[in-house]
Amino acid sequence: MADNKEVELYLRIDGEEHGPLTVDDVKAWIDRGKFRRTDFIRMADKRAWVRAENLVHLKALFDEAREKRERGAFAAWLGGIREGRPAMELSPVGRVEEEKRIAEEREALTRERAELEEQEQELQTRLETTITEREEELTRLEAQLEEERRRLTAEHDEELRQLATEREAEVKRIITEREEDVRRATEERERELERLARERERLDGERVRLAEEERELASMGKAIKRRRRMPLVVAGAVVILAIIIGAPSYYFFIYKPGREIAAKLARISDLEEMIDELTARYKAAIDAGRVAEAEEIAEEIEKARKERDKLAEEVPAERKMATTRGKAKLAGLLRAEGAGAEDPARSSGAITGALSRAMGGVRATYSRELAKTPGLDGHVVVSIKVAADGTVTGAHVVSSAIGNSAVESAVTAAARRARFAPAAGATSLTYKFDFSP
Repeated sequence: MADNKEVELYLRIDGEEHGPLTVDDVKAWIDRGKFRRTDFIRMADKRAWVRAENLVHLKALFDEAREKRERGAFAAWLGGIREGRPAMELSPVGRVEEEKRIAEEREALTRERAELEEQEQELQTRLETTITEREEELTRLEAQLEEERRRLTAEHDEELRQLATEREAEVKRIITEREEDVRRATEERERELERLARERERLDGERVRLAEEERELASMGKAIKRRRRMPLVVAGAVVILAIIIGAPSYYFFIYKPGREIAAKLARISDLEEMIDELTARYKAAIDAGRVAEAEEIAEEIEKARKERDKLAEEVPAERKMATTRGKAKLAGLLRAEGAGAEDPARSSGAITGALSRAMGGVRATYSRELAKTPGLDGHVVVSIKVAADGTVTGAHVVSSAIGNSAVESAVTAAARRARFAPAAGATSLTYKFDFSP
């Protein structure tokens, strides 16, 4: 080992290890103050650390009072190393101190190990205690959870029972209310049925009365037909009286009263036709169950009868049967189209009523034409345009089976004169008129 670089040294300074270093490196560290006497040094092949001040070769370097001698000692140490002597040689005092230090460190390590073992044992005990406590806490919490689950289940079951009870009570209440409603509705329906039965009985009685009056009117009509020749006889008598008495007497005593009587007879005939039409409408309303409409028609029939009876009282008995010839009837509505067709103001009854009020000229015309053409009969179908305000904007014949232009013109003129109630819109009507001797 003649070369100092072959010796490898390690230094421990403030707990930090440095190396491998050569002897010259260690000397340089000492000269620079990086390696102090309280630091430790070991050789590369040794595991034990030695305090630097305990080494004979290094102590002189740290002793300023004997700097020269120490440097000489270092030179001798260096020379010994070069000669093959051990590089790490302790002085007797240093050996004692180093052994003492090692013993102290070993004892400190033993104490530290004992403390660590004691702490480990304590930690183990605390861990076991903690685990036991946690297990007990877990058991307690599981018991509480189970108890809470049972309590919630019991509350839920009780709540379900209460809800079921309340629902059952509500269902019973609703059923009771429904039964009460049904009972009231049944009672009301029974009362309504009783009222309708009474009304039907009244209407049946009215129907019987109307039938009797219709038979009476039929018998009167037959009597009128039997006495149609009476106007000729009366006319002959009037001519003879006119010749005997003279024109003035004829005018004041025969012609004028005769015209008034003729007008009353014509009105009686119109009223009878109206009664026939109203009777037909009344029957249709009864059959359809339109009680209110039937009552209104019955009132109109009653008014027409009163007027007819009053006029009949004013006509001499010998002329009560001298009426106009033939019958002009409103056969009925065939079709209604347009925006106002569904309006109640354009119902079949309302249309027939409006046209019946304009039929006087039609009956008079047909009576004259029937006198000219015995056996004249048939029907006339007209188209009537009615505005929303009820006025007639146009009327023309669609078809005719009577073959008489005068009657056809009278029908269209009557249609134009008719006035209807206002409706939701314009309406196109197709209406049929019947004529019979």
